[in-house]
Amino acid sequence: MDLNEKKLLNFVVNLGTLMIKNGAEIQRTEQTIMRIAASDSIHSAEVFAVPTSVMVTLHNNKGGTFSELKRAYGRRINLEKVIACDRLAADYIEKNKTLDECLNALEDIDSLTDFKVHVRIAAYSLICLSFTMLFRGTVADGFVALLAGIFQGIVMEILGRYDISVFLSNAAGSAVVAFTAYIFYIIGIADSYNSVILGSLMPLVPGFAATNAVRDLLYGDYVAGNAKLTEALVTSVGIATGVITTLWLFSCII
Repeated sequence: MDLNEKKLLNFVVNLGTLMIKNGAEIQRTEQTIMRIAASDSIHSAEVFAVPTSVMVTLHNNKGGTFSELKRAYGRRINLEKVIACDRLAADYIEKNKTLDECLNALEDIDSLTDFKVHVRIAAYSLICLSFTMLFRGTVADGFVALLAGIFQGIVMEILGRYDISVFLSNAAGSAVVAFTAYIFYIIGIADSYNSVILGSLMPLVPGFAATNAVRDLLYGDYVAGNAKLTEALVTSVGIATGVITTLWLFSCII
C-alpha cells in the first residue's frame, strides 16, 4: 500500500465514522464510501457499517487489498456534519479538492461546534411548551412545561458530558419532568400533570432513531436496523421508567 492509498483509506474510514456517529443512515454511508473509492477508476471498496463502527476494505487494480476498522464513539444527532460530509465527498468525486485538502476539511467538520448550551436548553423548553399546548394543556400547564423543559435540558446537558448510558440519561430526564409536573400540580399551579408530562417528554422521544431503523431495514441492512431499533426501544423504556418511578414514589409519599 503506497502513501496515496493509505491516505485514501484513512479518508473514507474517517468520513464514514463521522457520518455514522452524527446520525447518517447506514446505506447512505456505505454508498458514499464506495463512490469515493471508485472515483479514480483504480480502486473499489467493500464497506460494512453498523451504528458503532465502520470497516472498509480497499481494492486496487493491481490485486492489492487493504482494510481498516474504526469504532464510532460519542454518537449524537448532528445533521449539519452529515451534510458537510456529503458535500466533501462530492467535492472529492468531482475533483474539486485533493485528497490532502479533504483530510484537512474532515478535521474541520469534526471540530464544528454544536449550538451553545443555553440555546439547546431554550430549545428543550420551547419544545415542551409547544407540545403541551398541542396536547390541550392550559396556559398554566404550558408555563410549567416551560420550566420542566429548562430543568430537563440542564440535566441532559450535564449527563451528556459523561459516558452515561442512553437508558439512564433518558430515565433521569423523564424523572425530572415528572417530578416538576407533579410538584406544580400539587401546589395548584398546573391544571393537569398528564398534559405537562406528555408534552415535556417529546424532546426525549427517539423518533429519529426509529425512522433510521426502519429505513435501514427496508434497505436490507438488518443488523444496523435492528441495532437502531433496539436503541429506540431502550430509550423508550428509559423514558417510561423515569416517569413511572417518580409517580410511584409520589403515590407512596403523598
